[in-house]
Amino acid sequence: MPRGNNGHKESQLMSSRTEWLVFDFGGVLTVPIQQAATELCVDIGLTAEEISQALTAVQMSGQSPLNLLERGEISESEFLKTILGNLPENAASYFDGQTFAEAWFRFLKPDPFTLNLVHHCSKQGIRLALFTNNVKEWRPYWTQLVDTDDFEVIIDSSLEGMRKPERRIFERLRQSVGKNFQELLLIDDSTRNCEAARALGMEVVLWKSDQASHDALHSVLKSRYGLDIDFNVKERQ
Repeated sequence: MPRGNNGHKESQLMSSRTEWLVFDFGGVLTVPIQQAATELCVDIGLTAEEISQALTAVQMSGQSPLNLLERGEISESEFLKTILGNLPENAASYFDGQTFAEAWFRFLKPDPFTLNLVHHCSKQGIRLALFTNNVKEWRPYWTQLVDTDDFEVIIDSSLEGMRKPERRIFERLRQSVGKNFQELLLIDDSTRNCEAARALGMEVVLWKSDQASHDALHSVLKSRYGLDIDFNVKERQ
């Protein structure tokens, strides 16, 4: 989903700088997915293993229901109904009167560090894309956590009918930004997604919300864009 350039953006970079930074959403612009999932499981009264087993046990058309959900091929309510059939009764009662999205986004909180970084890069004129495996019903929630105006291009799997790490969604990204893969840097918390991107020629930073991730991204921003960002800043300037 290409978006127009913001009028306030005036690049301070050399015109030869054509690379794009491509950010994942969950686990990069938010707290780690595993952290949020663990907190949700505790709130429900389940273990992470029980949730994992339920997802593994259920196959729809030979595929994980999560994959179908992220491609927009089934609704959130269909997904929830499917996995609840393989979970203890307390899980079903937990979702009485609330959607999965309402529960999930109580725990999937924004990461102030990466959101500040994105906003800073946007103000400097660096071209940004958001590249997310997501869910149609979740869009009103996650767009409240991110300033979508910071991104010129947004690729949402649930609207595209394809998901990472499938090659075709990487091709959609390439077409949307109008650049070669070698000119794109992906910041993603999934090893599989990073491996797929690297195989296509993209530069990657496997994001783990740790010092090594910060150092890797800091190095790229400084060497490629001349930006020496204070990674200790937690609030937008």
